[in-house]
Amino acid sequence: DAMYFPDAGNGVIAPNCNTFVVNNDANDANVPADSNFQRGWVQYLVGKWGTAASGGIKYYILDNEHSIWFSTHRDAHPEGPHATEIRDKMIDYATMIKSVDSGATVIGPEEFGWTGYIFSGYDQQWSAANGYVNIPDRTLVMGGMDYMPWLLGQLKQSANLTGVKPIDVFSLHYYPQENEFTPNNDVDNATQLRRNRSTRSLWDPAYVDTSYIMDIVQLIPRMRNWVNTNYFPGTPIAITEYNWGAENHINGATTQADIFGIFGREGLDMAARWTTPDAATPTYKAMKMYRNYDGVKSTFGDTSVKALVVNSDNLSAFAAQRASDNALTVMVISKVLTGSTPVTLSLSNFAGTGTAQMYQLTSANVISRLADAAYAGNTLTATVPPQSITLFVLPPAGAAFAVVNALSRKFHAGVEYDLVLDRNPTINGTITVEPRFVGTGHKIAFRFNAPVTSFDSATVLDSGGATVTRDVFRSGNEIIVSLSNLGDNKRVTLSATNVNAVGVNVSVSVGFLVGDMNSSKAINASDINAVKAHLNQGVNINTAKFNVSLSGAISAAEVSAVKVRSGTVLK
Repeated sequence: DAMYFPDAGNGVIAPNCNTFVVNNDANDANVPADSNFQRGWVQYLVGKWGTAASGGIKYYILDNEHSIWFSTHRDAHPEGPHATEIRDKMIDYATMIKSVDSGATVIGPEEFGWTGYIFSGYDQQWSAANGYVNIPDRTLVMGGMDYMPWLLGQLKQSANLTGVKPIDVFSLHYYPQENEFTPNNDVDNATQLRRNRSTRSLWDPAYVDTSYIMDIVQLIPRMRNWVNTNYFPGTPIAITEYNWGAENHINGATTQADIFGIFGREGLDMAARWTTPDAATPTYKAMKMYRNYDGVKSTFGDTSVKALVVNSDNLSAFAAQRASDNALTVMVISKVLTGSTPVTLSLSNFAGTGTAQMYQLTSANVISRLADAAYAGNTLTATVPPQSITLFVLPPAGAAFAVVNALSRKFHAGVEYDLVLDRNPTINGTITVEPRFVGTGHKIAFRFNAPVTSFDSATVLDSGGATVTRDVFRSGNEIIVSLSNLGDNKRVTLSATNVNAVGVNVSVSVGFLVGDMNSSKAINASDINAVKAHLNQGVNINTAKFNVSLSGAISAAEVSAVKVRSGTVLK
């Protein structure tokens, strides 16, 4: 309470909040702790959730933005931490974590930004008061080195001596420094243009950051070089805080799309945005363009493909091939504030079918499926609107009819429910999908990206190799399998060959286990609790899967139906 402890809190004196606390007792608002104290917390987590290897807590991050503790935690650490203090604490805490859970992944140092990459906290505070000459830590401790590469070298020395790597992922934070990310989320034209180009600080060896930095940041390649030169080559790198602002504006969306593309192309291993944008914002939908552009979890590719553009400040492009169906995905981001831009995709070393799907996000704040675009040879032309994100999905030759979704269909009380299954099928591969109903009238629909006009044959076998009674037919973009006498607690495999006579073969393994709500392939307490959570709800498209007893509503009958099957395992 400020009445009794006026120097307790965040180190700023109320009520005007313009005066810093000095000469305070840090124990008024804080309790001293060390790695032995924190060991109890790590032990609790492992006891509660298991080790990292067995599905427990996987990542441990070593504090947050330590070099500016003298500002953010001035009441507890009013002096900027020396480089040696942070080195010793990182080694101490990392060793403690790994002594409790040897499989844990430790991430650090979580440094706040450019100044913290170069100078220790002590040097930052000292230099602000004394000028950036004869800087203590840099001169006397680090031998003139920048802070981050020096710290990595010290951590490597410790690992070589003890056999314990203090960090498994090298992490930094990064925010643009010229009002691109501010509480006001400025979107005046000058800020939008600056936001467009400032992402080049993440990668471009020719871009001088125009903020106070006034240097070539080239952050992701710089991080990789620091790790490979001073620590253990190949150690993953992460940017665990970033944000370019303007979440509610299309400029924030195009910037976020640009950042995702840069992260993938430059080989960043891990990233965490501060914070998650609201799902209604253009920026959230820009992220969705990469991870779920069609609403059924279709994604941008996972193997980076080289993509070149003339001027990335006006239009950027990123490409990747998708392992699930070998489709080429190309994300084109128009950053210009006004006017449409003609786009020509010139493809090399890719044999496509001549038709591309197109999805687009604009200032209208809706992801739209555009008309498919035909292309001749290896060239596709289109026109994109200003401040837009356009995804081109090009199926490979011979796979124009890739499966893009699978649905489990169940008729109940005269209503047909479409339940999107957990995973998407792949061409010439095998996937497991897990519908949760059995009985007559059950259908599984495999939806393609073009009308299905023919297929040579389709067979359905159960887990024992016996033929399952079924009816297979075409309907629009789907091959639909209608099954009777399904045989709960079993698997069946569907194989369809030569779809539309282009050699596309689909092989799908389907497991049927009534009451398996969490796809664990066994009935247990979690399934019972999942049904209980939906008690007294009517059956609709969102709750249909919990209606195990096929009653009119989700009631005690459903709970009993799952309970009696507890312990059943999918064969």
